[in-house]
Amino acid sequence: MFRIHLAAALLGAAGLLCGCASTKIAADSRGAGPDLSRGASFALTDGGEAARPAAQAVAVRLGALGLSPATAAAPPRYLVETGFSARPVAVGAFAAEIASDKGERPDWLIQPSKRWWMSPGAEVCALSVRISEAAGGAEVYRVKAATRAPRSGCGETAEPLAQAALARIPLTAVGAVSR
Repeated sequence: MFRIHLAAALLGAAGLLCGCASTKIAADSRGAGPDLSRGASFALTDGGEAARPAAQAVAVRLGALGLSPATAAAPPRYLVETGFSARPVAVGAFAAEIASDKGERPDWLIQPSKRWWMSPGAEVCALSVRISEAAGGAEVYRVKAATRAPRSGCGETAEPLAQAALARIPLTAVGAVSR
């Protein structure tokens, strides 16, 4: 009985030390957001095979916020670009674009960290969403969200990242509520 309790305690401690218990999602956004007062539809751009699950989760979230997918009868008012990446924790994820000034340090969503020797490995999973006007290409909203996941566990983070990335999208429609 003592061995079972000791083994459970050691496994729990190892899980906490390797950072696998962390499910925090950090997000950074810029822009006023799409205007829903004039009827808004969107079209997703193809971000490649890695971004497809995240793009589907973003489309569902945008639908819940009141945007509708474009049709032949209703061409898109907004283009939505999604990007999804998985990288080692030693790389991290920065909030904004890399500064052109080499002396300026980036704002980190997830700071790079060294892998602990006993850790099975972890990844940083990052989702970026850019919404722009289809007619002129003017950017109206950009967001990046990131979290840590166990190695090859980024596939399960697409939906939570989309929820966090678009949770506080600033909607400019009359009576619209940011969720």
